[in-house]
Amino acid sequence: TPIKVGDRLLLQNCDEALNGKPATVSAALGGDMWDVHLADGEQFRVGRHQVTGVLAECVIWDLPGVGTPKFPQKTYLREMGIRHFDMVVLMTASRFTEAELVLAEELRRWQVPFFCVRNKVDADVEQEIEKEEESGEDLGEEGRLSIERQTLGTIKSYFETEFGLHDVYCVSTRRKLRDQFDFHRLEADMEVVLKKQRLAPSE
Repeated sequence: TPIKVGDRLLLQNCDEALNGKPATVSAALGGDMWDVHLADGEQFRVGRHQVTGVLAECVIWDLPGVGTPKFPQKTYLREMGIRHFDMVVLMTASRFTEAELVLAEELRRWQVPFFCVRNKVDADVEQEIEKEEESGEDLGEEGRLSIERQTLGTIKSYFETEFGLHDVYCVSTRRKLRDQFDFHRLEADMEVVLKKQRLAPSE
């Protein structure tokens, strides 16, 4: 399939700014040469020998929870077509239900990559900080960071002990808190899986 304007390319043999990063084609120059740009707008010119693949288009689906009367666990995987997904994010603000854990096992069986995410951890951290501050103690920045680390550790230990989940991502989806917790690690790990699942050959 010819590479065209708007395609997202995965590149190699470039400078550090481009290697392994997706770049969007701005112009097809002919002779197997293209002008491309990164997300920040920086422009480059690349040749066929630098293109390792073309990233396919992706669609994000926000599905209803599993294990409800309308969406029973027994038929959920089949009716939602999840075994054909590139990856799945299981998200909770408290704990995972038995139906969600069964779904995770089904995803493993069908070899569908999935990520377990504990949302709203900022509320848990603030709650623990408030408990300490009620005693009149001035925590300071280091004290608050220490409580944050302890709280995240407690949450992750809980999911590992209770549900056997060894890599739970603790996040807050509040925009101002996206640089905290595991949000960027989740993004990076999802990008790796997406590239692996949706990388189409460049020839």
